[in-house]
Amino acid sequence: MSFHKLGINHFYAQILEENFITEPTPIQTLAIPLISAGKDLIAEAQTGTGKTLAFLLPALQKIDLSSTGISVLVIAPTRELALQITEVAKMFYDLSVLNIYGGQDFSAQMHALEGKVDVIIATPGRLLHHLSRGRLDLSEVSTLVIDEADHLFKGGFLEDVESILSYLPMSRQTLLFSATIDKTVKRFSKKYMKSSEHVVAPKEKVVLDHIAQYVILSSNRKKVDDLLFLFKRDCPTKAIIFCRSRIGVDTLYQTLFEAGLSVAKLHGGLSQTVRENVMKGFREGEFLTLVTTDVASRGLDISMVSHVINYNLPDFPEDYVHRIGRTGRAGATGIAYTILTGKDDIRLEKIEAFIDMKIPRYALGLKAAPKMESNTESSTTLKKAEKSTPKMAEQTKPKSAKRTKSKAVPKLGVHVGSEKSKSDEGARKGEKANNQGGKVKREVPMAKSEHLKTERKNSKTKNKGFKKHKQ
Repeated sequence: MSFHKLGINHFYAQILEENFITEPTPIQTLAIPLISAGKDLIAEAQTGTGKTLAFLLPALQKIDLSSTGISVLVIAPTRELALQITEVAKMFYDLSVLNIYGGQDFSAQMHALEGKVDVIIATPGRLLHHLSRGRLDLSEVSTLVIDEADHLFKGGFLEDVESILSYLPMSRQTLLFSATIDKTVKRFSKKYMKSSEHVVAPKEKVVLDHIAQYVILSSNRKKVDDLLFLFKRDCPTKAIIFCRSRIGVDTLYQTLFEAGLSVAKLHGGLSQTVRENVMKGFREGEFLTLVTTDVASRGLDISMVSHVINYNLPDFPEDYVHRIGRTGRAGATGIAYTILTGKDDIRLEKIEAFIDMKIPRYALGLKAAPKMESNTESSTTLKKAEKSTPKMAEQTKPKSAKRTKSKAVPKLGVHVGSEKSKSDEGARKGEKANNQGGKVKREVPMAKSEHLKTERKNSKTKNKGFKKHKQ
């Protein structure tokens, strides 16, 4: 199936080809003919399936270029997603596209609205701000798109979206795209959509097929030590750490920065310029670790993320799936850790019920922990990733090391910065008891990463590869 056979005109098909997009994805094949026919549509599709083009292509090519009003309105839950949709829309350079979101200069937005605008891509808050002051006319909008509807409504924007609808004509076409269709989304569609069609894109088994999931049993006192230990042992190519709140992100970021990690932070409390620079730096490998809220769990295409770590579990099981879906993308394998404390037990139970899987639990710092060299399995995908980004891989490796037979490889029971602690002595005693027929305690399995080989070769020296990110 080609885009031309789906009804996409030659001009747009040529632009897609110039951008190396030649074959439609399943959601595009399902949605484009229905949207082109003028149907209201509920499309259930995961992030990364090509849903942006699924609604943009048919909506944009129907725009009457002689019209002086706004023809297409796209509402997105976050500034990052709004910017990403805008980048795609601007490929079709015959149209005037404007994004409206908080954090931008207000007067600059007002000035842009004075000119011809065909498409607006906006977050609800700032859009409603312009509407309530009479600075924006949506009376000629023919197509409304609500992207990531489940995330939008869970974020508390349902009332804002309903208020925005009052400024739109009743004759509009409404397109609702969502990763999950919950009760709120269903109620909204029944109330505001006309005889809507419902399509479901084939779902990839992201959770089960490409991502190794582990729960690390911890406590509030040990949490940071356990996190640092995982970083020292695994040496992630790129890692995203999710916290539940902005304050949590700020606190953990400062701790990791002071520990010497190559780290930056991202949340809704930062200015738009800072957020854009952070995302650009993370994509380009300027720093290797991102501490963030769920603002980065959806809609953002970040390649080569080897590890996702849930420092706090989300309130909704669907958000867990979106979080760990930042790794294991495009056929690659990924690793997802959840550092669990008692207060998250109920959240974990709901997540396991949702994904229909019991995630194995492990504890760090146990006696009789095996040496790291006991696990030699590695990930072929991460090998390729390392070769393609030698500078990034280099940053997480010790700069120099000599082999030695006298010093053992660090054991799981030893945390970062405490190799000479009492836990080391306890681990040796545990090994002895183990050799005498004692019970074997559970320990966390080695992450499947090529970087483990580097850790074994360089066990004599401390990891010097953590590079501080300039604030």
